[in-house]
Amino acid sequence: MFTLFLPLRRDEPETMNVSRLFLNEVASTAPEINKLPSMTSEQSDILLTPLEESLLSGRQVLVVDDDIRNVYALANALEQYGMYVISAQNGYECLELLERGGVKPDIIMMDIMMPELDGYETTRHIRERLGMTQLPIIALTAKAMKEDREKCIAAGASDYLSKPLNIKDVLSRMKLWMNHEAMEI
Repeated sequence: MFTLFLPLRRDEPETMNVSRLFLNEVASTAPEINKLPSMTSEQSDILLTPLEESLLSGRQVLVVDDDIRNVYALANALEQYGMYVISAQNGYECLELLERGGVKPDIIMMDIMMPELDGYETTRHIRERLGMTQLPIIALTAKAMKEDREKCIAAGASDYLSKPLNIKDVLSRMKLWMNHEAMEI
């Protein structure tokens, strides 16, 4: 379990993307999802420059996590910045989405501790079997030891963030890797 501090959103757009519809459906059937932590004003005042906004807005993010509360929290935060969030509940579902080709994420946020196929193995499959060597993958884990970061990087992750997540750190890493990706093209 982790805590993610989200910016406060005062207006709701008239249209919603598929992930928000799905997550709202889940939220209505699982009341514990609504018990996310409240935010301080410092954490809700994340302003981006126009360049940063253009770098993030419209980007597709694949969030892979077996805990729907984590997906819900991260999706809500990222959608505030104009990103489209697709989710997979485990490594197998992630690989299936990528193999079908309908999902072309700009970045993957990969939970490491998942049942069935963990984040390490899923990342290895993405890199080796699917040949997606340039796709940024940020590993997310509650394990915060130096060797845990090294293990994530060795599995093929581009970067690593330890939980609890701070949205400023998440956005900072995403900007770094998506800018890096743009510079390579």
